[in-house]
Amino acid sequence: MSALTNGVVQPISEGYFKIPPEARLAIFSPESRPAHKELIVLFTAAITPMYKEVNLNVPNLPQFLEGTLGWILNGAENDLQRNSAKLLDLFSDTSINWDAAKGVGLIPGHDSILTKQNHAVVKILYAQKYVAAILPQTIAGSVDASEPTKQVAYLVALSGMIKSAPKATYMAELPSLIPLLIRGLDLPDPDIRRNVIETLLAAAEGETPEKSLVAEHASTLVNAMLKNCLVQEMPSSSVRISALRYLAILPRIVRYDVLHPYKAQVIKDLGKTLDDPKKAVRKEAVEARCVFVPSSVYLD
Repeated sequence: MSALTNGVVQPISEGYFKIPPEARLAIFSPESRPAHKELIVLFTAAITPMYKEVNLNVPNLPQFLEGTLGWILNGAENDLQRNSAKLLDLFSDTSINWDAAKGVGLIPGHDSILTKQNHAVVKILYAQKYVAAILPQTIAGSVDASEPTKQVAYLVALSGMIKSAPKATYMAELPSLIPLLIRGLDLPDPDIRRNVIETLLAAAEGETPEKSLVAEHASTLVNAMLKNCLVQEMPSSSVRISALRYLAILPRIVRYDVLHPYKAQVIKDLGKTLDDPKKAVRKEAVEARCVFVPSSVYLD
C-alpha cells in the first residue's frame, strides 16, 4: 500500500535484480508514464473488498481519498478509466475497439469484485438504467454501415450487453434486435457467437409459432446453427452445444410450414454431430435430432 501511495518500491522488491532506492512509482502523478497510471486498476481491486475498519496505512485518509477522486476526475490516462460510456468513443480505434466493445457488454453483467459481499453499494435497477442509456446508441451504430470498423465494434458490444442484461431491459427492442443478433453469428469470436445464441435462447422463452419473432429469419438461423454445431466449423464445444439447443427449440417456436423446407438438411447435418468428440455435444445432438426426426416421419 505504501509503495503505491509514496512511490518507494525498493523495500518490497526481491530477487537478483534489485530495484534501485531512487526508483519511484508515482501512479497518481500527472507526469507518470501511462503503464504506471494503469496500475490504479490493481490498486482499486485490492482495496474494494476491504471492511471500512481496515487501516489503509495512509497518514491522512480524507486527504488520500480526495486525492484519489481528483485523479479519477482529472488525471485518468484514457476515457475507459473516466467514464464507461466513453468506451463507445474508442470504437474507431482498431487497436483496442474489440476490447472496448466487450467492455461495454460486460458492464451490466455480474461482477465478482463489486458485490454486496465485498461491501460495495450496488443500486437496484443499475443494469436497466445502463441498458436504457446505451442500447439505443449501440443499435444505431450496429446498423450504420458508413464506418465498417465501428459497426463491427457496435455489434460486439450489443451481443455482450444483451447477454449480460436482464431480459426485461431489452424485451421491447427485440424485433429490431433479432436481425442484429443474427449478424453477430458471423463474427469470428466464439464467445460472441455463444452470447448471441444464448440471447436467442432466452428470447425464445414464452414464444409460440403464431407469435414468433424469428420466423422470418428461419432460413438464416437454421444455416447459422448448423454451421456452428459442426466441429469442423466451430472448435468451441460450448458454442456447438448452444447451437444444438437452439435447433432443438426451433420447431416449438416456428410454424411447420416455415421450417419444413429445411428439415432434410437439418437431419442430415445433425447426423454428423452424433460423432462429435465431446460427449456433451453428442447428447445435445441426439436430443435435437429426436425433435426433428419424428416430425419428419409424420409429415412426409
